[in-house]
Amino acid sequence: MLSSAPTHIQLTEGFYPLASLLTGGAVFLFYMLLMRMKCKPRQAQQFIMAGMFLATASLFLQPTLVTAERPEAPPPDQASLSTPQIPYTQPGFPVFPKNRFKQTLGTTSAPPPATQGLQWNAAAIKKSWQQGLPTLFSWYVAGIIISVLYIALQLLYLIRIRHRATAIGQYEEADLYQTHYDTPFSFARAIFLPAQADETRLPFVLTHEISHIRHAHFYKLLLLQVLTALNWFNPFAHLLYRCIREQQEMEADRDVLDSGMDSEQYQIHLVLSCKERQAKVPVSTGYNHSMLNSRIIFMNKAIKNSNMRTALTATLVACVSLYGCMDTKREKQEVEDYPLQGCWSMQCIGDSAFRTVRSTEIAPHYKFIGKNQALTVCVTGQKPPHLRFFTGKLTSFRLAGDTAIAEAGALCPVERADSATFELTWRDEAGESNLPGLWKTERWQRHTPTAEQQSLMQVPEECHERADRLKGVWLMSAFRNNNTGEIVPTHNQQYKWYGNTHYITADVTLASDRESSELIFFSGNCGTFEYVDDNLVRENGGDCRLEWKDENTFGMTLMWDGVEFYEEWTRTEPPEGLEEAWASVKP
Repeated sequence: MLSSAPTHIQLTEGFYPLASLLTGGAVFLFYMLLMRMKCKPRQAQQFIMAGMFLATASLFLQPTLVTAERPEAPPPDQASLSTPQIPYTQPGFPVFPKNRFKQTLGTTSAPPPATQGLQWNAAAIKKSWQQGLPTLFSWYVAGIIISVLYIALQLLYLIRIRHRATAIGQYEEADLYQTHYDTPFSFARAIFLPAQADETRLPFVLTHEISHIRHAHFYKLLLLQVLTALNWFNPFAHLLYRCIREQQEMEADRDVLDSGMDSEQYQIHLVLSCKERQAKVPVSTGYNHSMLNSRIIFMNKAIKNSNMRTALTATLVACVSLYGCMDTKREKQEVEDYPLQGCWSMQCIGDSAFRTVRSTEIAPHYKFIGKNQALTVCVTGQKPPHLRFFTGKLTSFRLAGDTAIAEAGALCPVERADSATFELTWRDEAGESNLPGLWKTERWQRHTPTAEQQSLMQVPEECHERADRLKGVWLMSAFRNNNTGEIVPTHNQQYKWYGNTHYITADVTLASDRESSELIFFSGNCGTFEYVDDNLVRENGGDCRLEWKDENTFGMTLMWDGVEFYEEWTRTEPPEGLEEAWASVKP
């Protein structure tokens, strides 16, 4: 059995309009139920601003709750039935159940047709939705452009009003202007008054408008307008914009009353002003009928500071919004706890029944695993102190579940004992391992690369960073035995990379695996390298003189087991995909 436990929340970038609708609806609902007319205006405004930011974030980020499936040990009788043991000769070598290969390679019976149909329909719906997202997103961008243009036109209109208004002085920190509009309003740090203003009501107007300026209501509204433009399709965003305008008027009303002005006279002033004012101004103004009833009720209520209620409401909205638009993804805990990326060395290899196991006779094998690539290298020989001969392959690599990987397009069972050990089983059709049986199992242990191994892995990158004539990748164009004059044919493409302290020479063969991914085989030698000058280098401590034909071709003479050889190398491009794949597995 498997038990699920949440591990972490993962944010996924994308376009999620439904999540924004759910979040905006939750914010508006909790505002109407718990905030409106129940707390101070400043708290309500902070809540609305936070809710708008949350709705905008949910439009582009999807939180995914990742859960880990933890295996629960079956009862003893069930364990003995489900994992029958296979005889083996080497104590401590891992044992797989007999049916493990069939289970891993997908040869078990298929699910019932009804289940397959449901899965196909769900996949089709998801695919159809994903295909429609680009068109939907195009309409979304068009809506943003229109909304932003509307905001820009409003600002230009207000600037025009200011240029045409007549300056009449200052009131505290605000500039006073006179306009032909019969409605007083404020914009930025300026107050605009009607030409025929009633002197008896002027103190109410100035105190009200100066409150808007002190609380920076105009700039807060402008920010909220931008957020509303990003959520232009969301009706709850427009409702929240209207709510914050109402709260700003209530905050200004409170400041008027706190200044000592008569509450009854101020309310009469508001009622009369709403009846008299007819002109439309593209800014927030308190002289309209739609908010007046709520404002008068709020002025006559005793409101207490409700920090606890605000915090509770914000938490509830965050939780509802988060889980309302959240996707859930399950990951096996073994995959999360024991990733295979990194460097590994082979400890032993055995046949699938574990009747024959080799641990001391095998050549050193190393496996460098990246996210999507794996480099396997076998050291076939060495000539002390520095020269090494090797074979290897660069293959595609991906996890195919907790009990299998796909390497070079072939599905291979895998068993992870802990974070430092795993066993890999593969189909040995060509008999490469010289062990009986079709299936072979290898034990790999996590390995810290030596300084020499790390230096060799850097060579393909360092060769392009050289500042001398050896910069780049070289391809062998001629090979001759100087003792006999015989030209030795080269069957494969042989390349050479010069790093800072090491070199690599390798025959490279490109192929495709079973999944049509790139498969690269290579064999060659590597060792130490020292650059003396343009005409002399040292490989493995021996001097090699260079004869330059031109800037892109050189020849070199070297001794090998008492025989003198001549090699000619031409600057070239590296095999396609080789260096990128190599870099992806570099430790």
